[in-house]
Amino acid sequence: MSVASVLLLVGGCGWFQGPSQVDPVIIKEVRGIGVLKAGTTSRSYVNGRTEITNILVVDVGTMNPRDALDKAVDSLRELEWTTIAENRPIRVLMKSGKFSDVHASIAPFDPIYHKTEPEILRALAGESGEREALVSLNVYEYR
Repeated sequence: MSVASVLLLVGGCGWFQGPSQVDPVIIKEVRGIGVLKAGTTSRSYVNGRTEITNILVVDVGTMNPRDALDKAVDSLRELEWTTIAENRPIRVLMKSGKFSDVHASIAPFDPIYHKTEPEILRALAGESGEREALVSLNVYEYR
């Protein structure tokens, strides 16, 4: 068996696949639902592949967490996202209508859910203003 055949075979098995990451165009679209206050990425290893989740905290300009979640969901619907699971007022899971493998989990901001992302908490520590208008969005590819 030639080296090229082995590389083709191994590459097809997923051993050399790059990380699963959402296109920056999609992240820009999601960020556009409000004012970005903080953001980072998280890496996990799932089924032999590195998955990168974009974690965004966005101010959507509302007066309470329930309204913030509703406004974020409505804004994403206007961008052709569809709801695939709901547990209101805690969390909504959506799927992009333009990019079928891209999902977003949206929740009212709560610092307890960002203990593993200290950069998010540091960025928000310097922010003045109400946190009731903030939503957390985890945007990722799901295959």
